[in-house]
Amino acid sequence: MRAAIPPLLLTLACLGCERAEPEAPDEQTEPPGSYVADPESGTIHARIGEGESAVQLRSGSEEPVSLPPGFTLFPGARVVQNNTVEGAGAVRSLIVQTSPQPLAEVMLFYRQQASAAGIATTLDIMGDGQASLGGVGRSLEFAVSARRVGYATRIELSIGPTSQLASSPPED
Repeated sequence: MRAAIPPLLLTLACLGCERAEPEAPDEQTEPPGSYVADPESGTIHARIGEGESAVQLRSGSEEPVSLPPGFTLFPGARVVQNNTVEGAGAVRSLIVQTSPQPLAEVMLFYRQQASAAGIATTLDIMGDGQASLGGVGRSLEFAVSARRVGYATRIELSIGPTSQLASSPPED
């Protein structure tokens, strides 16, 4: 019977205790953001975070293309997809294009643009119907991959500020 008394005393002692209301959960349990998809055009706009730390994504064939100075879309190419990510004052783009022009002509075009922009080419491979080119400059890195698909050349251009993961740019 001795063992039953302490729990009984605790129960009786707590009868007069105030009950604390449970804390209301934070109204916002997920990071602030938004996601909007246009079912007709396939365009997507997404945002994660708020203020200066926000990251925005725009994706779609009709999204405006913004490239750093010295870089352009391949002349006459059609934009199939433009993916742009903005955040922390930087913009990175992945632009998919198609062109009827030969693979070698496309690669020469981007090789010349990279050289004029001061980007040291660290990757330059051309093979059976496909090619890759890439490099890093002081503040910019880029990569372009292209391949023949039927009678067209599919071009994938990735360009943006030098990441912390990239190797150190060459000294001038």
